[in-house]
Amino acid sequence: MRKKSAKNKEVKVKGILIPEAWDENGRVVAVHIATNGEKNYDLDCRTTKGKKLLKHLQQEIEVTGVLIQGRNASTKIRVSDYELLKNNNPKHIEKKVEKLWKTKK
Repeated sequence: MRKKSAKNKEVKVKGILIPEAWDENGRVVAVHIATNGEKNYDLDCRTTKGKKLLKHLQQEIEVTGVLIQGRNASTKIRVSDYELLKNNNPKHIEKKVEKLWKTKK
């Protein structure tokens, strides 16, 4: 069994699930979670729960997972679980996405 090092600690992050990359057929293959604190976390969705998470793009979620060190010193969250948050009506999400984009400009 693999021990969790300081780099591999379990975290919980809330935010909006944003598509990041697509394959040649237009399917989403990479996502990140954008938080209210203007921080983005790349997600490793190769787990069973992670694959199911891809059905919830542009929705507000809370992700649980382990921080892992990727290539090129990047850090990702390997998804072990997630929860859809209550405020997932389209108008609410649209306002949150607009707010996130305004802060990035």
